[in-house]
Amino acid sequence: MTALEHKAEETEGAWLGFNKGTLEQLPVINIDKLTPAELKTMSDYFDEISRDEFNAFPAIETDSIRKEIDALIAKVFRLKDFSILRGFLAQEPWFA
Repeated sequence: MTALEHKAEETEGAWLGFNKGTLEQLPVINIDKLTPAELKTMSDYFDEISRDEFNAFPAIETDSIRKEIDALIAKVFRLKDFSILRGFLAQEPWFA
């Protein structure tokens, strides 16, 4: 297990907490590294879908809007396909 896996703390009710140290270790996207064309591509797309509705979270794996968002992010940031993560999240009992 990684250090991040050990830091989740159950809280009262339907919440999950992370301590500050865990959050400070998380990688963050530096949008300043994007080209103006990449920023425009993302901005235009998000404007286009801004009125669309997501499926309920347990249906994240098959949600077409979330698939499109993930594909765009993967393309712009030159990431490998990470769509498998939606399947894992859909099965996560915290979100069911």
